[in-house]
Amino acid sequence: MKLLKVEHKAKLWTKEFSLIISLNLLAYIVTYILMTTMPLFIQNLGGNKLMAGLTSSLFTLGGFMARPWIGSLLDSKGRKKILLLGNFLLFMPIIGYCLVNSPHLLLALRAIQGLAFSAVSTATLTIAADLIPPVRRYEGIGYFGVSNAAAMAIGPAIGLYYIEYFDYRSLYTMSALLVIVIVGMGFLVRNDRGIKKHLPAKSKPVVFEKTALWPSTIYFLISLTAAVIVTFIPSYQISKGIENIGLFYVVYALLLLITRPTTGKIADRMGPTKVILPGMLFITAAFLILFQASSLSMFLWAAALYGLGMGSVLPALNTLVIIFAPSERRGAANATFLAANDIGSALGAMMWGIVAQSMGFGYIYLFSPVFIILATLVYLFTLLRKEKEKQTLV
Repeated sequence: MKLLKVEHKAKLWTKEFSLIISLNLLAYIVTYILMTTMPLFIQNLGGNKLMAGLTSSLFTLGGFMARPWIGSLLDSKGRKKILLLGNFLLFMPIIGYCLVNSPHLLLALRAIQGLAFSAVSTATLTIAADLIPPVRRYEGIGYFGVSNAAAMAIGPAIGLYYIEYFDYRSLYTMSALLVIVIVGMGFLVRNDRGIKKHLPAKSKPVVFEKTALWPSTIYFLISLTAAVIVTFIPSYQISKGIENIGLFYVVYALLLLITRPTTGKIADRMGPTKVILPGMLFITAAFLILFQASSLSMFLWAAALYGLGMGSVLPALNTLVIIFAPSERRGAANATFLAANDIGSALGAMMWGIVAQSMGFGYIYLFSPVFIILATLVYLFTLLRKEKEKQTLV
C-alpha cells in the first residue's frame, strides 16, 4: 500500500518530460523521413543500388562511431550542451540535401547526419531518464519509447507522400524547418544536471559504461534480427505475391504504441522479468509464423506479436541500464546500450542478406529465433540476478 501511495505522488508528466518527449518525436520523424526516401533520392541523382544501400550503412556507422564519445560528453559537459550541439549538426546535412546534386556528397552528408542523430537521441534518452521518478522508471521509459514508435508510423508516411505529390527538395526543405523547431525546443530544455561536478577535472573519459554491458549484449543479439523485419519484409511479401505491404508496419507500430506504456506499469509493479520473458516468447513466435506465412493475415498476426514483444522487451532493458548505472554515468550507459543496436542492426543486415541470397527469404525467419533464445539465456543467467540485487537498493 505504501509503494502505491509513493508511486501515485511521484509525478511523471512534468512540463520538462513532455518537452523532451516532443523533441524526441520530431527528431525521429525527421530521421524516418530521410531513412525512407534517401535511397530513392540517391538513385534519382544517378547513384546505383549499392550507393542507395550505403545511405543506411553510413548513417549507422556515423552514429556508432560517435555514440560512445557522446555518452561520455553528456556526463562530463552536461546534457543540454550536447543536445544543442546535436541539433545544430542535424541541421547542416539536411540543408545540404536541399542543395547538392552529387550522390557521393550525399553519402558524406549521411554519415554526418548519423553522428548528429546519435547525439540528439542519446541526449534525449538521458535527459528523460534524469526526469523520471525512480518508482515509475519502467512506465516512464515506456512512454518515452512511444514517441519512437509514433515516429516510425508518421515519418515514412510523410516522406513517401511528399515525393509522390511534390519533390525531394521540398521534402528536405520541410525537414529542415522541422529541425529549426527542434533547435528551438532544445533551448527550452531546463534539465541539465551538473553531472560534471562529480568527475575529476582531468580524468580521462570512459566511453563505455561497464554496468550497461549485459543489457547491451542482449540488445545486440535482438538487433541482429531487426533487419529481417525492417529490411526484408517487403521483399518477402512480394515474393509470396501478397499485397498491402504497408499494413505490416502499421500493425507493428500500433502494437508498439499500445504495449510500451502498459508493460512499463507492469514492470514497475511486478518486476521486468514479467514482461521480458513473455516478450521474448512473442518475438520468437512472430518469426516462426513468418517462416510459414502464406497470407496477409499471417503476416499481420506476426506483426502484432513482434510489436507486442519488442514493446515489452526493449523499454525494460533500457530501464535496467538506467537502474544499474551511477547517475553520473547515465549518458555513457545509454550510449553503450544504443551503440549495441547500431552495430547489431548493421551486422544483421549483412548476415541475413547472405542467408536470403543463398537459401531464400523464409530461412532468415527460421534462424532468427536462435538469437532471441541466446538473448533470453543471457538475461536469465546475468541480469535476472543483478536486477534482484539492485531491487533491494532502489
